[in-house]
Amino acid sequence: MKKEIEKKRYLTGIDGLRALAVIGVILYHINPNQFIGGYLGVLIFFVLSGYFITSHLIKNFENNTFSFRNFYSKRVKRIYPQLVSVLALTSTYILLFQRNLLAQLYQIVVTNLVGVYNFWQIFNGQSYFERFAQNESPFIHLWTLSIEWQYYVIWPLILFACYRFSKKKRYPILTALILTVISIILMAVLYRPGIDTSRIYYGTDTRLFALMMGSLLGMIWPREKLTQHVQKMTSTVLNSVGTVSLLVILGMSLLPSMNPQQGFAYLGGMAIFSVFTTLLVAVIVHPAALFNRLLTNPIFSYLGTRSYGIYLYQFPVMIFFENRFRNIADHPILYPVIEVILILMVSELSYQLIEKQAHKLTLKGLISQLKSFKSLGIRLQTKWGISAVILALFAGAVITSPFVKASDAKDSQLAKTIASNGEKNQAENKELIAQAQNRQKQAAEEAAKKASPFQAVIDQAKQNEKSGPVNAAYESYGLTQPQLQLMQFLPISGVGDSVMAGSSNILKTLFPQMIVDATISRQMIQSFDVIAQYQQEKALNNIVLIGLGTNGPFSSDNLNQLISQIGQDHTIFWINTYVPSRQWQNSVNQVVQQAATEHQNFKVIDWYGYSKGHDDWFYEDQIHPNPEGAKYYATYIAKTILESINLKGE
Repeated sequence: MKKEIEKKRYLTGIDGLRALAVIGVILYHINPNQFIGGYLGVLIFFVLSGYFITSHLIKNFENNTFSFRNFYSKRVKRIYPQLVSVLALTSTYILLFQRNLLAQLYQIVVTNLVGVYNFWQIFNGQSYFERFAQNESPFIHLWTLSIEWQYYVIWPLILFACYRFSKKKRYPILTALILTVISIILMAVLYRPGIDTSRIYYGTDTRLFALMMGSLLGMIWPREKLTQHVQKMTSTVLNSVGTVSLLVILGMSLLPSMNPQQGFAYLGGMAIFSVFTTLLVAVIVHPAALFNRLLTNPIFSYLGTRSYGIYLYQFPVMIFFENRFRNIADHPILYPVIEVILILMVSELSYQLIEKQAHKLTLKGLISQLKSFKSLGIRLQTKWGISAVILALFAGAVITSPFVKASDAKDSQLAKTIASNGEKNQAENKELIAQAQNRQKQAAEEAAKKASPFQAVIDQAKQNEKSGPVNAAYESYGLTQPQLQLMQFLPISGVGDSVMAGSSNILKTLFPQMIVDATISRQMIQSFDVIAQYQQEKALNNIVLIGLGTNGPFSSDNLNQLISQIGQDHTIFWINTYVPSRQWQNSVNQVVQQAATEHQNFKVIDWYGYSKGHDDWFYEDQIHPNPEGAKYYATYIAKTILESINLKGE
């Protein structure tokens, strides 16, 4: 009888909401451009946790049946078996097949086990938005579990203190309300345009509002006190609120303005999403509303009951798969489908073998199984044997990790080149910016004379020819000596990511007057502030060279906005993207090519087409040009620019 009552109380519609949340998160990780708001699924998980935990706590406090021991025991059984399994299996794979990720593994494991991994990510500057399989951590998504665990530890203590002080609900409600407002304000205050938002994205303080909204609902809307015997108008209102909330949630998940690297998401966007999620949860749990049934179907039930395991295993599967198959961009549909199938397979095994058994886990039961090891036969021996091997490899990975220097990656030839180029560019840019400012002052006079904007460059090049040839070694790459002379005096403003940064030494050799502002992990969205800064300083040269798209996709609207910001009086050269290990390569290049058909001052440098098939031009990642590839990269850029602006040097 008791089991039947419990079964009746189970809300299958909540599984449907969990299914929507985990689908959104996976779609975002597969294609963050097309499913730009999928990451908001995490907020749904937070609201649900806040609601069910708080309603459970309040019920037990009011009935004087609460036990800290029982509460934390249940939370440990819910979180840790699956968490330990994903840490162990992922670490084992790293030890055996991807040892470049061993550095700092022991810190990642420990901070996850003690529930402070999100703080470790913040203090170690781990960006959530650096999208490289070869560098990206398969644990990066586990920040959510740390925040939830911190909530499980601290929130019951706060509620307990409130109830010890007074039985009135207004104190815990007021506490939750204050914490919600503070968290929303902190998220908005800490946001800075052009600065990586990972600190806000990972922060417990900036993410607490979603948990607190769920907690508020748990206090004022406990499902045990809701009845289906209400007036018809009440049911109509509930269903209307549910419909609007669901539509808003789905709509916001597709809104370009919810890009997690733009301001709206942090200046109220996530808070608004959480409000409507809270309203939807309120409707689903009410027995007089239709939404529990509407969100109930076999697929949603399946995904919802396994959402925890699916969430845990999605990133390791994606990272390891994309590291093995570097031609992801050539299979934008097939490979993601394979990844999803693998995620479902692994999570199903984890659900059957671990999650379903976790609630039975007790120290006494574990000792009993160990004692009966021999009597249970081959099946149990095999199970324990496999577990023992995995745990041994897990321990080996953790023990080995401290001896793998985290700085090894920084000692690579590419990293050294980028660092060296960056220091040199920074030192030279100040003088070049001053020169650019002087040129802008002279621009009006040149325009009045109707002279060619490049006449001064041509005059200087002709005068310089008397001193003899320059950069003669690059003539073998298809550049003529007259062109090489012209390039010595051609002012360019370059904005790019690590691909441009790694080749900027060659670019600067060819274009000594070029301002290079290129840095690791730069996203296209960050270029707005970079360009605005040069415009404010009146130092943006007539020719603007941009190389972005390696680290993530962007929309046509974003690109058109940037083109408009730069202005028609500038010629923009965009280096398209060669990043075969990421599925957005083709979509980025299509967006760039489309812009070239719509804007006369926008030119495409087809690095993708020029470099494809030349694996020997790249480092192992097949993304960054090696020293020889950098020469092809820079000379191809030079030839395209000179031909497009009709500067042949003849």
